[in-house]
Amino acid sequence: MRTVLAFNSKSGLGRARLLASSLACSLHEHGITATPVDVAAADGDQRLDDLTNLGAGRCMLIAVGGDGTVRRLLTWARQPNVVLAHLGAGNENLFARGFGLPRGPDELARAVAVAVARRGDLERSHRLDLMELDLSDAAGGLRRELACIMLSSGPDSIVVRRLDSAARGLPGHLAYVVPVLGGLSAMRLPRLKVEVDGSLLAEDEAGWLMVANMADYALGLNPCGQAKSDDGLLDVLFVPRQGLGQSLELVTEVTRQGAGHMPGARRLRGSNVRVSTDDPAGLTLQADGDMLPRTGTMTKPLCEVRINVVRNQVRVLRCESGAAGS
Repeated sequence: MRTVLAFNSKSGLGRARLLASSLACSLHEHGITATPVDVAAADGDQRLDDLTNLGAGRCMLIAVGGDGTVRRLLTWARQPNVVLAHLGAGNENLFARGFGLPRGPDELARAVAVAVARRGDLERSHRLDLMELDLSDAAGGLRRELACIMLSSGPDSIVVRRLDSAARGLPGHLAYVVPVLGGLSAMRLPRLKVEVDGSLLAEDEAGWLMVANMADYALGLNPCGQAKSDDGLLDVLFVPRQGLGQSLELVTEVTRQGAGHMPGARRLRGSNVRVSTDDPAGLTLQADGDMLPRTGTMTKPLCEVRINVVRNQVRVLRCESGAAGS
């Protein structure tokens, strides 16, 4: 079996590169030679094409970085010969947490070695549904993206957008301080129309929207704590709020009393979700911690996203002591 370490050299102020190096050394001690690939490099995509090709045989693809690195690898991870693992080097590392994957390079190397030695463990891998996101802009432009954890529109997506454009000079959660303060001061939530399998969840209302495929969320708040990554359904939450005052009130309530305390929250479950807005500024979205759409990928403001569940697309390493991916 081929083992590929796909790291993002820009993740965690260079921490991902160091962790990838440590993991490669730990794997070598177990007799496994790993091939490193920097996904931020110009040839990163081509190297992943070559290394994960179905004709090359089985592949253990290990993402070293944050949740955005995992999302970037989904195109290759969904191939039937690939098993995906994650060594977190980001701030939240929700994917690794949700599947109970080891946090350190030595521990993950042992888990990979056990799985490779016991080929049956690879066959018993977790199965992960994917979210296909079809984005439409006001000029009729279309773009497809993949995600596996969640998509949201609200205070968190505004902060992610500001963080994406901010200079990265502080480690960990400290990097969020300036974007959070700036995002709150300029917070304006667009009015949304949200449909779940044809049922209306919101119509021309401002608020916080979350579409979850997995239960885990930042800071352990988990507003969609019942979501499961392998049931073919998305948990959709909408909390009506307008303006800075009400948004701050909601953030404060959730932080102090937990995600279960969200007055006015509406919930639906389904496999197809459509979100649209007539707001001239368009939708501000984040998926798995990444801003959508990326700057320069669409010419006009985003006006609609259609989210569709695709069943059992990715195999995820199952550890002996790991938690279920739900």
